[in-house]
Amino acid sequence: MIIELFPTTVYADYVEISDLEKELLFKESMYRNKDNDAWVSNNNVHTRNVKLFKKIHEHVQIYAYDVIKLSKEYGLKCHGSWINKNDPGDSTPIHHHSNSLISGVYYLDVDPHTQGAIQFFDDREGQFGKFFSVIKYSEKTHRNSHRATIQCENGMIIIFPSVLKHAVSKNISEKSRYSIAFDYMITGEYDGLVNKSTFI
Repeated sequence: MIIELFPTTVYADYVEISDLEKELLFKESMYRNKDNDAWVSNNNVHTRNVKLFKKIHEHVQIYAYDVIKLSKEYGLKCHGSWINKNDPGDSTPIHHHSNSLISGVYYLDVDPHTQGAIQFFDDREGQFGKFFSVIKYSEKTHRNSHRATIQCENGMIIIFPSVLKHAVSKNISEKSRYSIAFDYMITGEYDGLVNKSTFI
């Protein structure tokens, strides 16, 4: 008998949008981020693209309530969303999203083979911890890996816990790669045993 403990759940599905919606998103004002490794827009894309984010919100609800089984006494609110543009040579280093519960990415225009897949990293750095992250296995499986890669596709949405570290590998194509990142937080009263907090 095998007992799987403490899994990290990542959700993937697809969302369709029109070519016009996509073109409007491509026209958003962008600037180089503080690390100068990608272009980003302002972080309120969800307020200007209500139709798309209604679809995204439905998938976040499925992930939170149906898959993770978060109590429905909590609401879910998007408090940040932005477009990422990775030009040829750009990449995104390992990071996580602070001050959020659930994060995700929606792929607008990507080539999964040349423009950088999304990579996720286990904080334990493998089944036996960071001091044994380079030991050999007869077969690589989800039980002994400390890094997982998902090949992104146009229209794909990926949702994951905000604490999960992730990165985007280098864009080795000659075209720009476009995606939308978003963060969600719970709303309602959260009882932290010592202190109660209300999120709005």
